[in-house]
Amino acid sequence: MIAINAILAMIPQSRAADTGGILNRQAAIAQVRQHSTDLWNLRENLRFTNKAWKDQLISANNIDTEKMKFHNPYTDEEDTYYYEFPAQVQLRLAKEYYPEMMRFEVEKLEKTIGVVENQLANVTDNLYSGLYGTYRNKLLSQKSLEQAQKVLAREETRYNNGLITALDLEGARLE
Repeated sequence: MIAINAILAMIPQSRAADTGGILNRQAAIAQVRQHSTDLWNLRENLRFTNKAWKDQLISANNIDTEKMKFHNPYTDEEDTYYYEFPAQVQLRLAKEYYPEMMRFEVEKLEKTIGVVENQLANVTDNLYSGLYGTYRNKLLSQKSLEQAQKVLAREETRYNNGLITALDLEGARLE
């Protein structure tokens, strides 16, 4: 019951009212995908990570992993400083590895969004199927009750006309 309330809380009732109060399976899935805070958070994280990746790519293109040129104010000349091996390794990591790592994170988030969308769609589909089945069972139970009331009224009429015994009438009440 809590899960049903949770799914119904995610779906704006104004949207359900647009279809005459009847929400079909595809509309329910679309509503959950559109209004899911988990998906919104993942999309925002993807947007931020994608921006960080592009910023990292732009800044990494300017990195020289072997040397650095700088203007020496004392000699008023351009000097070149060659990095030692550990510094070259760190600069190469900054130039090649970190942008690739960020790209991997972006791809991972894109795949995660797809997986979460499918999970939400499956859960919504299962909940919708359960709700629909429950609704149909309720309608069948109402029809069964109406039929039982008609049978009881008929049996009471037969009892009042003396066609059946009190035991038969009690049996009809129990059914």
